[in-house]
Amino acid sequence: MNLNYNQFNWKEKDNLFLSSKIFSYKEIFYVPKLLWKEIFLVFETKNFSIIKSWYLSKCDEKFILKILLNFRIFKLNFFFLRFIIKLLYKIKKKKIVYLKKNDLIFFGPFIQNYYHQIAEFLLRLILLKKLKLKKINRIFLPNKLKSLIYSTQITKYINKKIIFFNTYENIVFKNAKYLSHASHISLNKNYLDALKVLKKFIVNQKKRNIYLFLEKILNNANSLMKTCYF
Repeated sequence: MNLNYNQFNWKEKDNLFLSSKIFSYKEIFYVPKLLWKEIFLVFETKNFSIIKSWYLSKCDEKFILKILLNFRIFKLNFFFLRFIIKLLYKIKKKKIVYLKKNDLIFFGPFIQNYYHQIAEFLLRLILLKKLKLKKINRIFLPNKLKSLIYSTQITKYINKKIIFFNTYENIVFKNAKYLSHASHISLNKNYLDALKVLKKFIVNQKKRNIYLFLEKILNNANSLMKTCYF
């Protein structure tokens, strides 16, 4: 296994989550925006900390949170973040969604970004099939993904009902189950296999740009990526 340090200064093996996992909470609070910034963070409402495995690893989470909580004129630390989120939970208008035991939610950062839509949502849907979760009937996704999901026709592969929630609405999910991320680095064979599956569900050549984005994601696996091109 390659133990070289990557651009964020931690070892690849420390970032190697080859498979997604399901986590459960009685109640979580989805916060898409804070002040003028899009953050798409999710908090458990017991002590208002960020949910477990919200992103790829602890190292990734810290890196991404530094970006999300930097408001240029000031930076939020985790203590004040929890205080603000707790306050928002009490005073902010929010939607309440009661989930069934066979429901599953996908979360992640930068939902508005095409790169992240592919790397962290679309391919995670394919990885979901590998988990063989027969008891999962409905998958909840941000509606920002709607055009991408339908254009790739990936619903035919996963054979689950997709329900889209408002990407920019504060939502409290009751009895929530969510699927964590899987690492999209070259050492993850599951992820590379998912790229090959995705190829079959591209409806026209214009969607080739999906692979251009994926090449950036897996820039240290170019030899393997060639098998995924048209």
